[in-house]
Amino acid sequence: MKKLVYILITLLSLAGLITCLILKGSYYDFNPSNVKNNIEYLSSTDFKGRLTGSDENYMVGSNIESTFKEYNLKPLGKDFKEGFNVMTPTSTNANCSLKILEDKTTIKEFTLGEDFKEDMLNFKDTSIQFTNEDKINIYQKSLSITKGDIEYLFYVTYDKEFSFRSSFINDSEIGFAMQINTSTFNEILDSLRSGYTLDVQLPYKVQQKEVFNIVGKIDGTSKNLPPLIITSHYDHVGADTLNSVYYGALDNASGTAFMLELARSFSTLKMPKRDIIFVALNGEEFGLLGSKAFSNKYKDELKGAEVINFDMIGVKDCPITLMEGANSKDNGSNLLQDLEIICDQKNIKKLVTYQDSSDHASFINDGFDSLTISHADVSNIHTPRDTPEKISTEAISSVYDVVESKILDYAYENNFLIFYNSKTLIFFSLSTFTLIGFGIIQLNKLKKFNENNANI
Repeated sequence: MKKLVYILITLLSLAGLITCLILKGSYYDFNPSNVKNNIEYLSSTDFKGRLTGSDENYMVGSNIESTFKEYNLKPLGKDFKEGFNVMTPTSTNANCSLKILEDKTTIKEFTLGEDFKEDMLNFKDTSIQFTNEDKINIYQKSLSITKGDIEYLFYVTYDKEFSFRSSFINDSEIGFAMQINTSTFNEILDSLRSGYTLDVQLPYKVQQKEVFNIVGKIDGTSKNLPPLIITSHYDHVGADTLNSVYYGALDNASGTAFMLELARSFSTLKMPKRDIIFVALNGEEFGLLGSKAFSNKYKDELKGAEVINFDMIGVKDCPITLMEGANSKDNGSNLLQDLEIICDQKNIKKLVTYQDSSDHASFINDGFDSLTISHADVSNIHTPRDTPEKISTEAISSVYDVVESKILDYAYENNFLIFYNSKTLIFFSLSTFTLIGFGIIQLNKLKKFNENNANI
């Protein structure tokens, strides 16, 4: 009887070891270095800032689609690409100019990049002239000119390189926005007061284009459970008339690369109990348009889902920000509560904020429990200084430590996941070899005993 129990225990231990080896061998561990490599790729000069509707933006979307296919994800709908329409600025390759005219004669032409630069807020008009007959509003650090029913903004920047570029908001009440220095501010006012004309030429046209969210999923065993939705936006703000590329490494190549690495890792894990949907969102820099399109389309079909959005991941020595909607403070969120507990358990510094400044806001507005996870350092955001060498793999790992626990607890049956654990592999390895070793020792003792009895 003892031999039978011993053999059974040894076989069970061996089976556990083999199971661990098979599962560990097929499982891809999340790799922060791979995330950083993808950030470098997505924020490279080749993609010119990934402006929504640009050729480079389409290229990135196609690349993400290919990646989802490589990881054996399935489309949520008929296709991985889910289209929606946006109005997007397109360069006309004309000159960008700001001039003072007397009649039709130029008496002063400001220098692009030294005296002024266009901002991207809006381009309702791209060729316009102002005079002292238009309404001029003077503020502490800006002036605006109202012509007809539209207000045009000129704001003072103390950045000599004019390095900032705003998001594009097609329905903004501002006709366009232009960055100027203090000298230009004074010269514009003096010239208009003196009866001269201010002439503005901007090399853009605004066109309607179809752009795409890229959506893939890992099927779960139960269709009765609401899915887990993981999102990030892959667009950024392109390049300006100075040919400065706004690389968008932190904002938001980082979130996209992080999401893709999650997809790669969890696609090699056993089937979850609920669907996990990965959404690479477009048009965030145009006013959260991609998330609005997706959440509105699926608000009934995916009702009850929790949505984790990643926007700006990888700033060293920066606490993790858990960002809820501006009006969510008193609403309660199971998702926020779970992530706060995990951060506390793992001694990871966190901040909780309430803002609508990322894609979680669209999902909250359509009834989803959603938040954004971020390293909210905005010091280089929307400038050419947002580059990949500033990204920390240590910071990436800290975010993964938080979300791995959440995803495993929410989307998986935990009792089987123990076989993926390295500690479990070590346990079964030690127990199996110990049992086998014990068996060999007992066999040797039995052999010697039989040999001694034979000699007698």
